[in-house]
Amino acid sequence: MPAIAIRLIQRFLLASLLALSAPPLLAAPLATPAVQPLVLAFSPLPPWKVIDAQGTTSGPYLDIIRKLTDRVGVPLEVRPCPLMRCLEMLKRGDADLGIGIAPGPDRDAIVDFLRPPFAEGSTVCFYRRQNDPDSRVELYSDLQRLHIGVTNGAHYFPRFDQDKNLLKDGAPDKLSNLRKLVASRVDVAIMVCGEAELLLERPEFRHRLVLAGPPIKTGPRNVVLARHSQHYGMKDKLQKALRQMVESGEIHRLLAPVEQ
Repeated sequence: MPAIAIRLIQRFLLASLLALSAPPLLAAPLATPAVQPLVLAFSPLPPWKVIDAQGTTSGPYLDIIRKLTDRVGVPLEVRPCPLMRCLEMLKRGDADLGIGIAPGPDRDAIVDFLRPPFAEGSTVCFYRRQNDPDSRVELYSDLQRLHIGVTNGAHYFPRFDQDKNLLKDGAPDKLSNLRKLVASRVDVAIMVCGEAELLLERPEFRHRLVLAGPPIKTGPRNVVLARHSQHYGMKDKLQKALRQMVESGEIHRLLAPVEQ
């Protein structure tokens, strides 16, 4: 065989061996599994939780949850919902987190209240019609003679929530609750004071509704984690991050614009 043919065969074999031993340059990188976001069930509670007419969410409670999920390194998805629907989402595990949800026997079965609480309790108030002084609530016992407007699904303070002897009339939302009061369908209505102060600025309520008695302090405020959450195994990590936020004063600073 001519020498030139032998050299060509040798070069071909060498090139083939190099091609077989080299790693594939265009091989697709290994896919990294996507981290499922923590879903926040976000019911309106202005000024702490705000949902505007376009569905945009804001408020210091949302800021707290964003900072919390940033600390644990998991993305956040916010799902606005009325309170009753939010509770149902948490019950099914369709949402992972909630904030500003008051405790109660019916809540313990569906959510875990993360420790520590992120803030001291807020206040709830009873409101009456300005021209109805007989509906004053100076003492708890005054409630026994009154027809009380409440919002479906809302909890206020344990003694009131668990009192089966009071006459309570549910409304689907807070505006409906106040409208029933204006229409004399209930004697008083109970609401979180800060939220009520904003709603009472509406022309339909202004100068028509007033405080029926002194505000009542509620229990500490909590972040909740759904018991059926796919992220329930992160409970300790979330609680550690929450404690750091409380102890550093970060949460106090986030709440200050609306609470001072």
